[in-house]
Amino acid sequence: MSAPDRPEVPHGLVVAAGVAWRLILLAVAGVVVGLVLLRLRLVVIPFVVAVALAAILRGQTAQLARVLPRSLSALVVTLSSTTLLGTVVWLVVRSVRDQYDELATQTTAGLVRVQDLLVDLGVERPRLEELQQQAVAALSDNQERITAGVLSGATVLAEVVAGLVLTVVLLFFCLRDGRQMWEWTVRQVPRAVCTQVDVGGRAALGTLAGYLRGTAVLGAFDAVGIGLALLLLQVPLAVPLAALVFLGGFVPLVGATLTGAVAVLVALVANGPVTAGLVLVAVAVVQQVESQVVAPVVLGRTLELHPVAVTASLTAGAVLGGVLGAAASVPVVAALWAVVRALREDMDDPRLVGAPVEVVAEAVSEPDLEEPVEQDAPRTAT
Repeated sequence: MSAPDRPEVPHGLVVAAGVAWRLILLAVAGVVVGLVLLRLRLVVIPFVVAVALAAILRGQTAQLARVLPRSLSALVVTLSSTTLLGTVVWLVVRSVRDQYDELATQTTAGLVRVQDLLVDLGVERPRLEELQQQAVAALSDNQERITAGVLSGATVLAEVVAGLVLTVVLLFFCLRDGRQMWEWTVRQVPRAVCTQVDVGGRAALGTLAGYLRGTAVLGAFDAVGIGLALLLLQVPLAVPLAALVFLGGFVPLVGATLTGAVAVLVALVANGPVTAGLVLVAVAVVQQVESQVVAPVVLGRTLELHPVAVTASLTAGAVLGGVLGAAASVPVVAALWAVVRALREDMDDPRLVGAPVEVVAEAVSEPDLEEPVEQDAPRTAT
């Protein structure tokens, strides 16, 4: 007797299973790569920052190289840009640090004032105190996860100094030898995917540079707008609050909102509910103008991510890498999406199928990027 026929597995289930295990494998690989990069943050972060700054400053270096040697022009641009950037960061951090105690006191007093207002509206105070205790307990229980990747004491100072020095050195070499470094990298991959690597790398680099440049501009816009509103309404600590808004702009979606809420709390304690309401309106107006008018002009196609994707990226980055992971998650996802978009849209162009790399790169690369990599001449059998 022959064995009974086994029921055939539906084709759709087979396809779904194949897709599922591939997605799981990619997710595991992504988590492993992310954890390795976090462990190597002392090298990875300076390298990424240096590459992004080099993409932004390439034009200035090329213009200066017309009258100066390439090495000297790269050195001048490196020293001048890092000095300017360091001065701005130092002024912003110093303005927050010098009045941090008063800022923290005002924020705490603002939270107490909000509790009193809620009690006046009929909310039970024991319930508010219970919620506050639960929030404090949650923060205490997850302190290590929240501050993952952030060290303290002498270790922080050593890492910051080493990171800054490494960033400056890498920026100089990226400005001077960036094209040669990229050509060498592309030539190490198989010829069959040389074009894709070249196009994808240019798309990722252009997106990363545009994201950093655009985020700085948007953060400055929020800081100036909200800072002027605080000054006009005579809210104390206007300068450190504006600096805090600028720093919060580098954490997408939530940074500017949270720092704006701190400004409202300070206004509530110092000037009362009317001024706090006006500050809230000012924060909402500035952020709406920034998101609806300024951001599309500044970012363009740099960050074409849905808010759900941004939220998911922030959450995953915070879980894996704490504060540093949350700050780095969105630009990384934006760069990856730029690679996918470039390969999907541009490589489907029938004019580019089978074309040499210089033709493809000329058609799809950003205008401010360097000349495309040229492939070696085809090898002939002897």
